[in-house]
Amino acid sequence: MNDLYKVCTNPNDPEDKSLCIVVRDNSSFDGAIIRYTTFKLVEQELTGDDIACQYEYEIEVPPHNIGHKITDEEGKSFEKKLGEWVIEIIQSQMDKHAAADRDTNT
Repeated sequence: MNDLYKVCTNPNDPEDKSLCIVVRDNSSFDGAIIRYTTFKLVEQELTGDDIACQYEYEIEVPPHNIGHKITDEEGKSFEKKLGEWVIEIIQSQMDKHAAADRDTNT
């Protein structure tokens, strides 16, 4: 996994099984806990820096120390990271389950 985030439980609802991460990227969002609420793959031609998914999220715990107003550019950059991270997490889970399945069926 990436050191810029860490998968965690929802601190506001320990029974919640949603994917949550704590941001650890030294950005303005550092320390925030994000809960992904929806995720789906995009079926369209991608260009440039597009991400092949759509997702929604909630901020369960706000960032520690926001010393300024978040700019649109910072917000867009952060949301792009959230998309990249959720794809990375899903890929890691798929790889882990595929390896376990190979071990079981080999």
